[in-house]
Amino acid sequence: MIFLALNWIKGTLLNVFVKYPWQISLVLAILFGAYEYRENHKHIAQIDAIAKVGKTQNNLFAKDAINAQDDHDKMAAVSNDILAAYARAHPVFVRIPNSGAGKGAGADIHENTTANSELATTSEISVTITRGDLATCDADYVYAKSAYDWAESLK
Repeated sequence: MIFLALNWIKGTLLNVFVKYPWQISLVLAILFGAYEYRENHKHIAQIDAIAKVGKTQNNLFAKDAINAQDDHDKMAAVSNDILAAYARAHPVFVRIPNSGAGKGAGADIHENTTANSELATTSEISVTITRGDLATCDADYVYAKSAYDWAESLK
């Protein structure tokens, strides 16, 4: 009996396809289009949700970057003030070689507050550091510290 039912369905479907080929093709195309439309809307909804999350994260990162830049600017201003106070508190000593005219060989030490160097001494070593180098080291520290603080805030 099942065999007869399957033969009847097979015969009926073949007859319908033979009698109405373009109508059946049109119905199948409409059904396939409706299925694809539904699936496409699912993907579009997912993409929209992902885009909203991305925009929210970008806005948060932008706010964090602005805050980090503000923190950097404040830290740089304070650091510049501290560096200027240090330069005022530690007068500059420049070693100028003696010309040797009528005097013994060696170097005289002159205080010169307009020169562009600092004399930094440790227990055994004397190192001359230009104010430009000192300012560059200070600016690099401020930049690195600001970047580190910003990266830590992302955790």
